[in-house]
Amino acid sequence: FGLKDPSLIKFQGFIDGKWLDARNGETISVTNPATNEELGTVPDMGLLETKEAIDAASRAFPAWSRTTAKHRHDVLMKFYALMKEHHDDLGRLIVSPMSHPPDIISCSICHFDSTDP
Repeated sequence: FGLKDPSLIKFQGFIDGKWLDARNGETISVTNPATNEELGTVPDMGLLETKEAIDAASRAFPAWSRTTAKHRHDVLMKFYALMKEHHDDLGRLIVSPMSHPPDIISCSICHFDSTDP
């Protein structure tokens, strides 16, 4: 992908605070449709993993709902700052599997530079 920060690429699903493979070990290949080059794989998660993710979200929601609006604002602003910091890499990750040319990458994420709060 040519990322500045290769740690942004994950080949697992995030469930209940952990990066996980599919329980059955199966994966789905992600390819560039223009070249058929394999860019990576993602876990072929199904019903079991979906239920685990829903259960984890249900367990987390009561504590999250008790946090203040200020706390939730701060969490979202940190997320926004991280997206801005890594916008080139995020743009590349979004458009590479669609075989878009590089100039589309910067265009697809340019709103980050124009929407400062």
